[in-house]
Amino acid sequence: MDIIKEKWISTFLNRKTKAGLSINRRIPPLDEWSAEAYMEKDYSILTKEDFVTTLLNYSTFLLSNRLTNQIKLDSFAQTEIELQTNKWQYFKLDGTLFTITGSKTMPLLELEEYGKGKYAYVTTQATNNGVEGFYDFYTEEGNVLTVDSAVLGYCSYQPFNFSASDHVEKLIPKFEMNKYVGLFLVTIMNLEQYRYNYERKCSQSRMKQINIKLPAKNGLPDFDYMENFIKSLPYSSSI
Repeated sequence: MDIIKEKWISTFLNRKTKAGLSINRRIPPLDEWSAEAYMEKDYSILTKEDFVTTLLNYSTFLLSNRLTNQIKLDSFAQTEIELQTNKWQYFKLDGTLFTITGSKTMPLLELEEYGKGKYAYVTTQATNNGVEGFYDFYTEEGNVLTVDSAVLGYCSYQPFNFSASDHVEKLIPKFEMNKYVGLFLVTIMNLEQYRYNYERKCSQSRMKQINIKLPAKNGLPDFDYMENFIKSLPYSSSI
């Protein structure tokens, strides 16, 4: 903590911009007076373990809800792929990658009238892939990312059709997304949680201002790389 404090004081006194720590910017009176709104994420701290954690959490969700029979440590492909985040490029979250929109709010009492079923009920919780239960009714198409806009900005990949509680936003891909790419992007999106808290919620308007850094090829997101990278990691054979 002392090292962090010294770095922050140094950047403040010297008016330096450092990704993930500080921003030096003139802010007009009507703009947000919050450093988190403008700071860049420090992608140099991103590791393979961050992605492995995403895969472990997701495969645990599948197993605990009987959507798979077992979890294996094995990777889908026996390859070794480096991250090399210094070669990645920034892409606008809204418009370029996704259409950001809300979901239809379904009260739990109304869902219970349909009875238990196979469709996930996605809420703002940051556990169990955001899912509170399964019911025999859905309002949203699957193969999208969902984001909690109530507090933390927790992001999850929803492979199947689902219904949702209040404050669940959808990121509908403008590309052909599969589960491997989806979970890669979930890991990147959850790096953005430092921007949000109870006073500064992860709203649609705020997400529409975000640029995220991704592997790129010829100036476009390299989705093949993302898929192959995830397939090279432990637990990828279980998703």
